This record gives sequence, C-alpha cells and structure tokens, in this order.
Amino acid sequence: MKNLVNMFISKMIINNFKGVKNLTIEFSDVTNIYAQNGGFKTTIADAWFWCLYGKDSNDRKDFNIKNTVDTSLNRGDHEVTLYITTGNNEDVFKRVFHEKWTKPKGQKDHVYSGNENLFYCNDVPMQAKEYQAKIDSIIAESALKMLTNPSYFNSLKWTERRNMLFQLAGNVSDNEIEESRPEFEALMNSLSNKTLSEYKREVSAKKKKLKDDLQAIPTRIDELQRSLPEVVDYAVVETEIAGLNGKINEIQLAIDDRNSAYDKEFKEIQAKQGKIHSVKSSINQVKFDVQSQLQDRANNLRNQLSLLNNNIENLQRDIKSKSLLIDSSNKKVLELSTKTDALRDKWTLINEKDLVFKDGEFACPTCKRQLEQDDILSKQNELIKNFNQDKELSLSSIESLAAEHNKEVLSTNEIVSLLNNALLTLNKQLVKAKAELSEFEDINSVPIPTIQAALINNKEYIELSDSLVLMENNLPESPKIELSDLNEKRQSISSKLDLLKNQLSTKVQRENILKRVSELENNESNLAQQIADLEGIEFTIDDFNRAKIETTESRINGLFRYVTFKLFDKKIDGDEFEICDTMYEGVPYSDLNTAGKIWAGIDIINTLSTHYGVAAPIFLDNRESVTLIPEISSQIINLIVSPDDKTLRVA
Repeated sequence: MKNLVNMFISKMIINNFKGVKNLTIEFSDVTNIYAQNGGFKTTIADAWFWCLYGKDSNDRKDFNIKNTVDTSLNRGDHEVTLYITTGNNEDVFKRVFHEKWTKPKGQKDHVYSGNENLFYCNDVPMQAKEYQAKIDSIIAESALKMLTNPSYFNSLKWTERRNMLFQLAGNVSDNEIEESRPEFEALMNSLSNKTLSEYKREVSAKKKKLKDDLQAIPTRIDELQRSLPEVVDYAVVETEIAGLNGKINEIQLAIDDRNSAYDKEFKEIQAKQGKIHSVKSSINQVKFDVQSQLQDRANNLRNQLSLLNNNIENLQRDIKSKSLLIDSSNKKVLELSTKTDALRDKWTLINEKDLVFKDGEFACPTCKRQLEQDDILSKQNELIKNFNQDKELSLSSIESLAAEHNKEVLSTNEIVSLLNNALLTLNKQLVKAKAELSEFEDINSVPIPTIQAALINNKEYIELSDSLVLMENNLPESPKIELSDLNEKRQSISSKLDLLKNQLSTKVQRENILKRVSELENNESNLAQQIADLEGIEFTIDDFNRAKIETTESRINGLFRYVTFKLFDKKIDGDEFEICDTMYEGVPYSDLNTAGKIWAGIDIINTLSTHYGVAAPIFLDNRESVTLIPEISSQIINLIVSPDDKTLRVA
C-alpha cells in the first residue's frame, strides 16, 4: 500500500497485569505468540488496548486487570508500557494502575482507600486528558480499533457499518441516477420538494384509494340495475291520473257546500252564546260590586273599633307611666329629706365643738421643759385660728349641700304636682273613651248581611238572572255535518291515484338510475386509466431505486478485493429496505468459519488503512485456524493456540 503512515509496536513491557507478572516482548513485522488456551495470548491484545484507552480487546472498560489468584500482588502497581513507532517518530506510552493504601490516624495497619491511574508519555507524567490527546494526535480511537482488530468492523451495528462504507465510497446522489435516463429526469421534476420515498408513498396511497373506488363500482352498478323499475305505458297512466283528479275536485266542491251551510248555523249559535256570555258577565259584575260594598262596610267598622280600642290602651299606658313616675318622685323627696336631716345633725355636732388645750401640751419634745409663756400663747392662737377656719369650711360645705337638697326637693314636688294634674285629666279622658266604645258597640250590634241575602233584594241582579234563564232555554242545539259518504268516495279515488302516481314516479327513477349507471361506467374507465398512470410512476420509481442500489453497491464493493457488501434487501411486497451484510465468496459474515472471517477482516482493514492513511498493528487471534492471509502492509501479531507451549512463547 502506498503513502501510508506505518504505526509499529517495537516493544511491550507488562508488569502484574491480568496474572502476567513480568513480560517483555520485542516485536517484528510479523510476530507469532504461542500458548495453550488460557495462556495469556489474548492478554497481549488486552494490554495493547488498555495502555492506550483503558479498555480490553472487546472494548470493555470494566474488565478486571488485577491478579485473582495471588491477591497479595495487587498492592503492587499494574503496568503496561508500549514502544510505538509512527513514521520516523517513536513514543513510549505507559499506563499504571495503582492501589492507594493509607494509614488512618490512631490505627496500626494501612487500609485500602481506592485506586488511581497514572499516565506517562516518554517518561513525562501526564493528566488523563493530555495522555489521551497525545494518542489521538497519532490516530483516533475509533479508527485504531477498526485497523487493529479484524473482527471489530463486523461487530458494529449494521447502521454504523453502513455509514462507514458510505464515508469510504461517498453517497450516490439522486442527480447522478437522474442523468442516466430521460424517464428518471421526468420523475425527479415531479417530486415538488418531496423525497422519492415520500413521493412513492403518496403515489401508493392514491393508487390504493383509486383501486378501492374502482373495486366498488361494479357492485354499485349491479345494485342500480337490480333496482331499475319495470317499464310501463306512462301516457296511459298520466291520462288516468287526470281523470281521477277531476273526480276528486267534484267531491271537494260538494264537501265545501255542506261546510258552508254548517258554518252559517254555527255562527248564529255563536252570536246567541255571545249574548249569554255578556249577561253572565253582567251578573258577575253585580255580584262583585255588592261583595265589594259589604267588604268595605266591614273593613270600616273594624277600623273604627280598632281606633277606639287603641285610644283606650294608649290612655291606660300613659296613666300607668305617670303613676310610676309620681311614686318614684315621692320616694326621691323622702330620700332627700332624710339626707337633709342627717346634714342638720352633723352641722349641729360640728358647730358645738371647741378647741381645749391640755396641761403640759406645750413642752420641748427633747427635754420635756415647758415653753415660754409668750411662745405658748402664740402657738395657741395659731391653733385656734386654724381650728376655726376648718370648722367654718365644714359648716359652709354642709350648708351648701343641704341647700342643694332643699332645692331638688322643691323641684321634684313641682313635677309631682304637674303629674297629678295630668293624671286627673287622663282619667277623665279614659272614662270618656270607654263610653264612646260602649256606644259604638251598641250602635253596630246588628251583623252585616251575607252576599246571598244582599242579592235577594238587588233589582238589577234579579232582572239579569231572569233574562239569562230565558236566553239559555231558547238556545238551539249545535249543528251537525255529515261528510263520511263523500270522504269515503274521495279516499277510494285517492288510493287509486296514489298507485298510479307511484307507477308514474318510476319514470324519473329509471331515468336517474340509467344516468347514474352511465356516470359510473365512465368513472370506471377514468379510474382504470389513473391507476395505470400511477403504476407507471411506481415502476419508474422502482427502476430508479434499483439503479441507485446497483450503483451504490458497485461503488462500495469496488473498494474491496475479497469482500462484498449487501446494502439493500426486499420485503415480501417488493419494497427495498436498507441493510449492511458483509459477504465473503457469497457467504454472509455470520456464517463464515474462522479463516473466512480473518480474510474478510483483513480485506476490510486494507481498505480502511488506505482511507485513514495509517497501517496499524493487527492482532490475529486464532491464527492457527488459517494457513494463509491476504497481503497487507500492517504489522501482524499472530496469537496461535499451541498445546505444546505450556508457557507463552514469542517467535
């Protein structure tokens, strides 16, 4: 292969990785690694991927790299170092998995506290992102997986494989196919901003609807033809209808004559009944007037009686109120007189008091020696003056309060006098009111007559009642009309007429049915032509898709020497759907033996190497299953099962 950057593993150093304690491998262009099953062959591939990406050869991150047999070794570091040459550059990548053991404060032993990953490139420590960026600068992870593992491409989802192939070959555009045939160009011009798939579904939906419509037409025509009425002589029917209509008109004239006579008699009776109704209304009005007069009289008597009783009750309440007020006023006068007598006694008691000095009253409080005579007289005069002032104030206060009591007694007595005069007047008024009530009851002792008694002597009522009896006795019976004979004749003729009209209606019915049958037959022809046109479009679409499929598969398969790819398959209804199946010598990849899968995988890697411009080391597991592999410029690392090699051997 030309113009490829060769990525080459020159050396791998493994320490304490997946049970391998210490192993150094020097690689050449083709390196054979022999071991029994379980002899760490796959561990070599796992070490390669783990050092670069932290995954095993099956793209798993959560696989176990620790020693599961001798766990004491796990406190030591787990390391893989790769010496990789890319073109003229050599880089040394190293990944270390390290258990962290710490000694908590106050404890004797160290305890496990987690793990950490350490990264080195050319002995320079790096962060994980820096380390990964350095590897990605050589080749992307997704590309390296496909270039290193022959089975990786076919382990991808079919959609991912398909997308990768289209990246390699480029997608075949509709324009390329359109230019190959004139009918394809016409097809693309009719899409109207729709995809070909959308247009095909649209055409299919239209065709289905047209077919459904077309399929229903013969049934509808048959139903219409079976519903065609029999042919009759419509001229004869129309003549008979005219004759029967004439007879019905004659009968109707006879019915109208009888109805006119009936209406005349009925109107005369209605006029008499109107007069009777008028008299009854007058009688009711007289009754109402008499009843109203009696009711007004009764209401007037009740109102007068109520006024008299209310006047008596009001006078009695006023008399009672004033009597209570007189009693309370007299009680108040008595209380004030008692208080005035007490004040008088108190005034006399205070007025009779004098200031008397005891012997030895005016002595020094300390030495008990009698004061000088002048000092004694001065002190006595001062005390006498104060005593007289206090006495005068007390007497004046009592006199003032007694005067107020006397004034209030006089005022209250005046009120009592006024109340007694008013009470005398009210008692006189009460006697007069009771006399008026008694006189009213005597005058109106006769009860008001009933309505019946009042009407017996009412002249107008008597005259109206006599007139009503006379008018009701002279009122004739309601007239009767006999139309049953004429109605029977008309009904008989109408029945015959309906039969003839039904026969005549079949004329228009036949014409409409035959017209509809003709329309359906024309529609049937049009639908058949439309369906044929749509089927022609569907055929062109299928032809277009077939040409695109063949062009796409041809372009992609032209990139490979040994494998081909089946990118489309057909459903039962003939529609194509997308797939991506790898074929080697006509056999699907899933059905190939190990040798066939290796050949297919290497052929794919060859093409991908050209696409990426890189030839990367290839790990061929189960290499013993194939004697010969395709020519390839990549470094080959053969992992060979060898029952005789109990320990791993590199050759």
